[in-house]
Amino acid sequence: MEQLIIGETDRGTYYVRPMSWAGIWDKDGKLSGCNTLYESESEDDCKSYVNRRKLLEMIADNPELPVIPMVSYDCVADDCGYWLSRFGNVEIGEIYEGEEKVYIRDKDDWNEIFEDISTAWEVANLSDEEAEKKVDSLDWKKGIIVYIESDVG
Repeated sequence: MEQLIIGETDRGTYYVRPMSWAGIWDKDGKLSGCNTLYESESEDDCKSYVNRRKLLEMIADNPELPVIPMVSYDCVADDCGYWLSRFGNVEIGEIYEGEEKVYIRDKDDWNEIFEDISTAWEVANLSDEEAEKKVDSLDWKKGIIVYIESDVG
């Protein structure tokens, strides 16, 4: 995916455009001319646009991978039927669904995962190498992870 930037125009709106595009900026560093992919009065709307575009590109490039929505706890903090949220960051990664928690391979510490999934005897007696092997042998599922957030900031 081509690197996209978010900035402010001299008209007080926010824009999204590829970093490689030429542009004209005023003395304050605000875009005053040239094309944009998306414009909005809200910087958060621009962030959401970038996340949606990244998701669609990842799906097109990796149609064999499932889309895994990871919903932030603050999106579902009450007992309503539906909640309004936004697409947050999108990445390809691996998850493991434990009994009480979902782990993200590149974000969660392997030692914490090992302690959560192991018996007290295993924690006390297995070497670090054996512990890492146990974590590596879990049923990790690769997919396009979409973070669902109450705020995209």
